Amino acid sequence: YSTSKGEMNLTGTVENNLPTRSLRVAPSGGNSEERSWSTIYGISRSKAETVRDWLMPRLNQRMDVQALAREMGITSRQAATQHQNWDALVKYLKMYNYAVKGEKMSKSMAESVLLHNVLTAKNNF
Repeated sequence: YSTSKGEMNLTGTVENNLPTRSLRVAPSGGNSEERSWSTIYGISRSKAETVRDWLMPRLNQRMDVQALAREMGITSRQAATQHQNWDALVKYLKMYNYAVKGEKMSKSMAESVLLHNVLTAKNNF
């Protein structure tokens, strides 16, 4: 399949001469195609991988939320919500709260707790 912008390969992307971008022209594979949910130590991971390989082992060790935030590269409260691992940190706080207190926490509550109680100047963020 040929276009004026380049050649489409079998993966459904259009190759072009620009080094920074290739465009998808075919629909994604739905749920069978995993998307990056976090990037830890430079490795992109799906949500399932992040929870299984990063969050659960740290939860089992009862790693505190501040330490996990630093390990994931979140070092500033001001930039936290835009960080690529923000959703993973929110998920961890929800998991941690359930493991310690046996109570479920909404995403919006977890975000508020992170911003107002965890990622504070007092905690060196």
